[in-house]
Amino acid sequence: MAYKIALVGASPDEENEFRSLLAAAAQRLRQSWEVSNERDADLVVVDVDSVFGHMAWLKASGAGKRTAAFTSRETARESDLLLGRPLSLEGLVKLLLMFNLPSGAAAPATPAAAEPREGYASEYTPGEARPQRPTPPPAPRQEAPPRAEPAPQAEAPRPAPRPAPAAPPPAAAPPPPARELSLADFLTGTPLPGPARLVTEGAPDLLLDPASQSWYSSATGLRPLAPHCTRSLTNADWQLLNAADFAAAKGSLAAQPYSRLLWFYTLHRSRGELLPGLDRVARYKLGRYPQSEREFAKHFRISTFMMKDFASLEEIAEASGAALADVVDYVNAYTAVGFVENDRVRYDATDARGKLRNPYAR
Repeated sequence: MAYKIALVGASPDEENEFRSLLAAAAQRLRQSWEVSNERDADLVVVDVDSVFGHMAWLKASGAGKRTAAFTSRETARESDLLLGRPLSLEGLVKLLLMFNLPSGAAAPATPAAAEPREGYASEYTPGEARPQRPTPPPAPRQEAPPRAEPAPQAEAPRPAPRPAPAAPPPAAAPPPPARELSLADFLTGTPLPGPARLVTEGAPDLLLDPASQSWYSSATGLRPLAPHCTRSLTNADWQLLNAADFAAAKGSLAAQPYSRLLWFYTLHRSRGELLPGLDRVARYKLGRYPQSEREFAKHFRISTFMMKDFASLEEIAEASGAALADVVDYVNAYTAVGFVENDRVRYDATDARGKLRNPYAR
């Protein structure tokens, strides 16, 4: 019976090379191997260096698959089985040999073609005795020369002083800690590989669809989603959904744009402090009139005044009757989605690809 193996996340060129090397590796192994899909594979090799590598590994591990990490690193936290990049025949043979060993066992030597030894025939018929190594004739016996008197020994030179050991090189600085991710990162620069669900205590579930840049929730209004905005996130906090599960989860819920959720995230996280890159003494105005949220009635007065002309934050607060901290939060939220202009610097709410960018990323 042939074992089945799948390579996930690699480039098309690497997949073609992998298939060719697997055929060559089969000639060195006792087991038979064939390329398969991820669902049926006995061993799933995941390109953990790719953008979605960790998510693909989580998916395979969650399905109970034995996994290996395809990486250019010497170690990988995802698996004790490694396939080195760039691909090589020796590396693939070593991986397949390790597949049948217990976890943590040392890698066996890679099998190589047998070489004929000196004095043996390079070819023989199975079952026949190997030819014996020829015995060399004994060397002729020679008489020992007369023993010479030892010459007087000169005084041994003094050894040169040993140089002092070189100082060890300075230890490399530890890598900087990974930046904590937030909901804004997953709405902007940290894409998910497909539809996903976020479950947070005290909040309705949140569904994101990266393909359409849309989100879904059973929440009435935005305020119930606040717990999603205050927590730190990792890729593992998201539950990836296939097409059928995603359709069932969203049901008849209306699709809403990422920009509305990013607006609420920024408003909720501002707490009266201007976004990085905005100037406290700048003057601000609305470039276009937004659709005010019903939950934030006081925003209507701020919007009305900011449509007139550029004004300072203090002038906006005085004219609208709103607290200064509320005006700052308002300016932050609408700057994040591209509605607010200022007279100091041009703030781009989108990146070069036209996608929203994280307003808190420096």
